[in-house]
Amino acid sequence: MRHLSFAALTLCLLLALPRTTRAGQITYDIQNYPADQSGHTVSGTITTDGTIGPLAVADITSWVVTFDNTFTFRSTDQGSFTVVEGAVQATPTSITLSNPSAGVNALELDITPPQGGQIAYQRGPQVPGGTPYYHAFELDQLLWLTFNPTLGGPDPWILAVASASVVPEPSSLWMAGIATSVGLAYGWSRHRRDQRRQGSA
Repeated sequence: MRHLSFAALTLCLLLALPRTTRAGQITYDIQNYPADQSGHTVSGTITTDGTIGPLAVADITSWVVTFDNTFTFRSTDQGSFTVVEGAVQATPTSITLSNPSAGVNALELDITPPQGGQIAYQRGPQVPGGTPYYHAFELDQLLWLTFNPTLGGPDPWILAVASASVVPEPSSLWMAGIATSVGLAYGWSRHRRDQRRQGSA
């Protein structure tokens, strides 16, 4: 029965460990909401290092944004930068922005002139004017500035979406790791038991 106790102990220890927060690189498609964009269109991608949970600037490895299928700017362009403020949440299937009770939650993808381009999502009672807004610039032209946009629903805003088949859920990876570890522990303890039996024979 010792091998069962060892396996049970291993399982308990694994259950006590924190879940994996990275699931491999994930590319999300930026969502297009013409009703919130004064009829303009936006497309592109945001790629992360696979972080699940709040995103930091360092977790966003690259991005590309296109307005109206004519103007494109990228994280690899000279003068590009990313702004993450407050809680920008990533799951294996989406990047979202909730409305905070205080402070500001924001995601901005920017490139400075002369190329010039920006898409910005900002929410919270402390944003300028106190109203959540979503805006975009192309060079020196303001394409849209929308206060209280829906972006897929009142809360959270759905900024970008990835296919559910792109990456396995971290919980699935975690459970697979548990099963593998318990199986290895069981095999090891069974091997030790067989050795003891051979020694006593």
